[in-house]
Amino acid sequence: MAEETRQSKLALAKRKLKEYWQRNSPGGAAGVKKNRKTNGSVPETATSAGCHSPEDSAMGILGEGPTSFAPLKDLESPSQELAAALDSRSVKISQLKKTIKSLMCIRDSLRKELERVSAELQAHVENHQHVSLLNQGQKERLGSQEERLQQLAEPQRGVEELNNENKSALQSEQQVEELQETLGEVK
Repeated sequence: MAEETRQSKLALAKRKLKEYWQRNSPGGAAGVKKNRKTNGSVPETATSAGCHSPEDSAMGILGEGPTSFAPLKDLESPSQELAAALDSRSVKISQLKKTIKSLMCIRDSLRKELERVSAELQAHVENHQHVSLLNQGQKERLGSQEERLQQLAEPQRGVEELNNENKSALQSEQQVEELQETLGEVK
């Protein structure tokens, strides 16, 4: 992982330096390489005999980039830009790490809250099931008590019917007696 990061930073630095050389290359179109004789990886000029002064031409990092007649003080700017870019990236990475850590804390907190709410919900469900079972048992008991009351009420109805029949019979007897008396008087 560290090697990949180092390689990506190095590739970025190479690109930025190459872009800088292309923008600041005097004479000729930007991005066009000039043909120069080279002896190895550093270009040489005919008058310098292989030595370069600070005001002489320069080659890009690791031998990349076109040569130009830029003074060394101009080379400080791209390196400062690269350093600033690397610093800003490390700041962004640091901020992202803090954000990730914060989000992980929030996630853990939410997970605990979810577990708590889930436990409460489970307790409510179990309580509801218990109450439902109690209600069902109570309904069954009420139903059986109603049946008993109806069974007890049936003989009482029979008694009431007998009482009503007896009353009717007594009334009939009284009417017969009254009629007999009325007949006895009429004779």
